Amino acid sequence: AFEMVSEFPAAQFFRLEHQQAGLLYRPVLFHPAGSIYISHNTKPPPQELEKLLTLAGAKLTASKRKAEVCIGMSGLGGGGEGMAVVSESWIIESISEHVMLPIDDFLIDDNGIPIRAESPEL
Repeated sequence: AFEMVSEFPAAQFFRLEHQQAGLLYRPVLFHPAGSIYISHNTKPPPQELEKLLTLAGAKLTASKRKAEVCIGMSGLGGGGEGMAVVSESWIIESISEHVMLPIDDFLIDDNGIPIRAESPEL
């Protein structure tokens, strides 16, 4: 099996943790985020992000309408009420830190441009 250890060192950590615990393993890192939708145009590819998120306890959905969080540019509408659109960095950095980082720090607009939680006053 292919594992992106050089790009995502924590992937190996979660896989080994899973192997060690066996059937008792219940990953919870991304559980508090709710349902997560992965856009089709992500970098790394959606399939790789899906593997990482699954290993880290995410609840994935194939429906953008049912998602509470969308990874990558969401395209034209279709998201659920109050859905947060975040960059792929949220996944990678959260896994690297072994903690779900604040979603607000990774919000992006439909063009993939970061949205600042607090804009500096002019």
